[in-house]
Amino acid sequence: MDDLRWKYQSDKNPRQELMISFWRGFLHDKN
Repeated sequence: MDDLRWKYQSDKNPRQELMISFWRGFLHDKN
């Protein structure tokens, strides 16, 4: 998890939208 966060933080790609969608689902599932 941390590795992915670091990778996306270091390299800002258009995939950021995908990450946001992923985090949204992850947080929603947790809450």
